[in-house]
Parts: sequence; C-alpha cells; structure tokens
Amino acid sequence: MKKLQLSKSSIEGLNIKAENHRAETSKIEFMFLSLQEMFEKEKEGMERVVAQIWSIHSEVGLQDAAFKEPAAAESFFDYIKFLSLFDDNKEYRWREESREANQEPAITSSLVVISRILKGIPQNPHFYQLRNHSELARKSMICSWDKIFEETVEQIRSLQANGFWVRARELWKTMEELQTMGYNVIPLRRRLIELSNVMTELKLSKSDIKGLKIKAENHRAEKSRLEFVILSWQKMIKREQEGMERVLTQVIAKEKELPKFDEAFAKLALEPL
Repeated sequence: MKKLQLSKSSIEGLNIKAENHRAETSKIEFMFLSLQEMFEKEKEGMERVVAQIWSIHSEVGLQDAAFKEPAAAESFFDYIKFLSLFDDNKEYRWREESREANQEPAITSSLVVISRILKGIPQNPHFYQLRNHSELARKSMICSWDKIFEETVEQIRSLQANGFWVRARELWKTMEELQTMGYNVIPLRRRLIELSNVMTELKLSKSDIKGLKIKAENHRAEKSRLEFVILSWQKMIKREQEGMERVLTQVIAKEKELPKFDEAFAKLALEPL
C-alpha cells in the first residue's frame, strides 16, 4: 500500500510538474506572439520610412535636374542672406519693372538708345555713364557690355548646385552693374531667384532624408533587438516543451506500473495468514 501511495503521489507530482511546464510554455508562447507582433510593426515601420526616403530621393532627382551635376547645397542661412540681396518682394520688383519701362528723359536723351535683342531678351540700354567718352571708345565699351550681358546669361544657364551660392552672389553683382547701364536684367534676376528656391527645396529634402534615415536605423536596431529576444524565447519554448514531454513520459511509465500494485494487493490479501 505504501508503494502504491508513493507511486500515486509520484504521479501526482509529475502531473503537477507537467502542468507547470505546460503553463510556462503557454506563457512563453503568448509572449513570443507579442514579440512577433512588435517585430512585424518595427519591420513595417522601417519599410515605411525607407519608402519615404526613396520618394524624397525621387523628388531630389527632379530638383537636381535643374543643374548639370547634383551636389550638396550651402548653408540654409546663406540662402536667407542671398534672398536679402535679391530683395524678392513683389512690390519692389514691380517698382523695378516700372523704372526699367519708364527711364527718365534726361538720361535717355543724353545718348542715342540702341534697341537690340540679346539672348532673346529685348534691350534698350542708355549707357549714360559713357556720355563723356569718345564715340570710338563708347562703341568699344558698348560691345564689351553686350558681351558681359550675354556671358552672364550663359553663366546663369550653366549654374550647378555645387558652389551655387558663391557664383550667384557674383552674378547678382554683375547684374547690378548691367542695370546701371540700362540693361533689362529682370528675367535674369527672376531665373536666379527660381534657382535659389530649388536649391532651398533640395537642402530641405536632403535634411528630410537624413532624418528619415535616422528613423529607419532606429527601426532596424529595434528589429534586430526583437529578433534576438524572439530567438531567446524560442529556445526557452523548446526547453519547456522538452521538459514537459520528458515529465509526461515519466507519468505514462508510472501509470503503467499501477496495475502491478493492484495485483500485488489482491494476491497478498488472498494469502493465508
């Protein structure tokens, strides 16, 4: 009877151990599923950020097309200073255009105004500053100024993102000098302002890409951490599963021994005293 009680007690203890293993396995499996969900979220987050980066890269590619070679822009503060030189104000530009269209008679009458088209832009320069020079010197200087205007147009057309701000300042100074001679530089100024706006958008887009890359790296790091944790939990699940199976095997073996105790009990009870 003692052996029977011990066997039943042993089986009961093994059943408790098996139940503990089963409960622990269920708990780990639940945590494992939760980690898998977190892992999938981090993976989706990383993929979403990468997609945003590619989208911005595409936009930057379009912006870089405004120049012959894509390159990094200068500081954003340079752009602010540059715009202050441009004085990109509608009222100011309106006044400039009005002034160009309505030159004072005293100036225009000082010299014979020669109308021409340079690089597709109608020009009526007055060359008032050249009034004291000889006719020959004046003609030579006028040819030089026309050449400077045409070269300025070509330089604006050949601007690249790399070193844009430095060259733009130089061109702006040249345009101011051309304007004092009566050249119409409004189309050139507008183009330079448009290019500067593209450069600013390029700078902001690259800044966005940098921030998104940091976010993508954070997602990647979190994904790697969760992968490591998931692998650890998988090992724990495997250990608990093996422990449960091992204990259940012992339970089955013990249960098979129970009939022997019944036989021994019956036989012992029938034996003569």
